[in-house]
Amino acid sequence: MKKTLFLICLFVILFYNQSHAILIASEDFDYKNGSLNGDNGGFGWGDSWKVWFGSTVVNNGDAIVADNSWTYRKLKSAEIINAGQLWLSFTAQEIDPVNTFAGLSLFNGFNEQGFYGDPYAWGKTWGLQPTGLPNGSQLSNSELPASKKSLLVGRYDVNHGHGTMTLWDNPTSLNEDAAIAHGTFNGLLMFDTVRLSTGDGVMTFDDIKIGTESSDVFTKVNISPEPNIIFLFLMCIIAIVIHKLYKWYKC
Repeated sequence: MKKTLFLICLFVILFYNQSHAILIASEDFDYKNGSLNGDNGGFGWGDSWKVWFGSTVVNNGDAIVADNSWTYRKLKSAEIINAGQLWLSFTAQEIDPVNTFAGLSLFNGFNEQGFYGDPYAWGKTWGLQPTGLPNGSQLSNSELPASKKSLLVGRYDVNHGHGTMTLWDNPTSLNEDAAIAHGTFNGLLMFDTVRLSTGDGVMTFDDIKIGTESSDVFTKVNISPEPNIIFLFLMCIIAIVIHKLYKWYKC
């Protein structure tokens, strides 16, 4: 009976946790050196990488995007978020100054759904822009140079018609006051494709992750358990105590 009770508690906790955190896709560019076009690894993708313009190559585990390149990859399934969060992270660095833009975008078909990286601002700094999203705000740049290799963590918050975009650079925490850029838009978030792109210049990309929880894309931050998870643990402990008391009473 005790073993059965424990297994039931464990199953409930694991099932609850998995139903609330979903890693949608990941890519570490673990390919042989050469053109990225046609490479097909990672997790959560429905197609191989397609280099439409310019040059995108793999060099020692990094994707190097140059010469006004647009490089796309479709996800295994389209994602629609009307209420909730979407998280993404990737490492990037401008290794040749970019005077226009360079970064990662989500796309719904041929429609851009937000941009993270170095927006078109002549600033050569990290930032974001709700490009293509309904009633999106203007680009938001930080003062942090894009020439420094950085782990960028982005978040979409969508709440039934209202949305925000947030960006962190090499974060030690994901508190709001540690964010380096913010943007707003209206409407839901729909996407089925990821694009890596540059204008003039060169940028490297690596370790792309997309998920529904911060812990899906960034594990360096200690995330406190959700209150409902704590509640489930407490309920399991109470059930075990009641079971022991019942056995003691019968004796």
